[in-house]
Amino acid sequence: MQHLCALMLVDGFVTFKAALDPLRMRDPRVIEMRRRISQVGDAALEKLRPEKHAIVEVFLKNGRCLRHHTHAVRGTVQNPMTRLEVAEKALDLMGPVLGARRARALCDAIWSIGWISNMRALRPLLVK
Repeated sequence: MQHLCALMLVDGFVTFKAALDPLRMRDPRVIEMRRRISQVGDAALEKLRPEKHAIVEVFLKNGRCLRHHTHAVRGTVQNPMTRLEVAEKALDLMGPVLGARRARALCDAIWSIGWISNMRALRPLLVK
């Protein structure tokens, strides 16, 4: 979690590629930011499972503390992702493997799967 937060602060966003990239794990800027981030378990939040809560606190240099309690983590039933967010996530994951064009075509096909008369039509989109 510290690594993902560090990437977010350094890059302004997180991609799956950056999160899993060994070079980014050794990036001095990311390492320095990661040193400033701690993760603390909370037994009270664990008791709320299966709901997924998260509390983030950011301590500023001037002493202020910014705090946010998420009662339902993004992507859960209680806080579902939008169709656009799902598509962006899928393209981020599939693009490097299938290529951007095929990944987009596969996403489009999946969104309209109810109208596909022959599932074999998906095969060319899945095979490298």
